[in-house]
Amino acid sequence: MIFTTNNNEPPVYDPIFILIGFIMCVFWMATVAHAIVYLLSALVILWNISDAFMGLFVLSWGSSIGDLVSNIMVARSGLPEMALSACFSAPLNNLLLGVGISFITVISKEGAITFTYSSDTSDLSNALFIGFIFFIVHLVLVFALVPVCRWKVPKIFGIWLIFVYVIFLIISCLAVFKVIFNSSALWKINF
Repeated sequence: MIFTTNNNEPPVYDPIFILIGFIMCVFWMATVAHAIVYLLSALVILWNISDAFMGLFVLSWGSSIGDLVSNIMVARSGLPEMALSACFSAPLNNLLLGVGISFITVISKEGAITFTYSSDTSDLSNALFIGFIFFIVHLVLVFALVPVCRWKVPKIFGIWLIFVYVIFLIISCLAVFKVIFNSSALWKINF
């Protein structure tokens, strides 16, 4: 590389190095993600806690903290529209691509996806149902109130959203630990 390049222009094979670097980043992120999932699965078994609880707190916060920090930085740098659109597009991208690619992978290996309901999965079903309801309410609330406020969101709106999120966490924890909805699931997952 020393003999084939100079300081005035990038080398001809620079795009190849960029592509190799990108592929290596994806590889290492996938490797670390698999290691974290295996570690969390071991902790679920070791501590005898629910998968839904682990996903509700550890995985959701771990996958969202980077988006939170970057959205705050983008908003503070004077681009609130970009930060707001990233708040909605990043989870949508994760949901559609993450679930879509996962389903395609499973279907190509096993031929079909079957979700069955049992008393062991009622806490997961309840957590999913509660999360879905809170997600829809938040989405409608933001889409309705932001235009009403003439695209100037007051601080109290952000405080209200954080308050609703805390309520969501409390209700979800109570559902996961079967303090509420302890006998049956709010919905059944059957495909």
